[in-house]
Amino acid sequence: MLPQIDTTAELENLYEQVLEAGKSIIEELESIGEPHILDAGSDLSGLPSPGYVYLSSGYLSVMDGNLVVRLYNPGDFFLLSRSNNVVETRITSEFASEVIWFSREALRS
Repeated sequence: MLPQIDTTAELENLYEQVLEAGKSIIEELESIGEPHILDAGSDLSGLPSPGYVYLSSGYLSVMDGNLVVRLYNPGDFFLLSRSNNVVETRITSEFASEVIWFSREALRS
């Protein structure tokens, strides 16, 4: 779900289309991914990097220090990389969350 402030109906529609496309892709790729269950308040530092993460359920916050800079919602698919040289950046689960992690190598094959 996108923030409701200043979000046009067209943007909402495009976002829903992206989520549907992601769901279709994950259904095809799920067998090559590694499912993980995250406890509330845990972060993704235990997952190998670089890799790709699909958020099946729950919500994740990208934190830069104490500032939330991005929220991930169920259906989001994103790159997990620690090579950005931003030591303070971390991704944490707001609630118990389920993710599927994919290695770059597995997605290339």
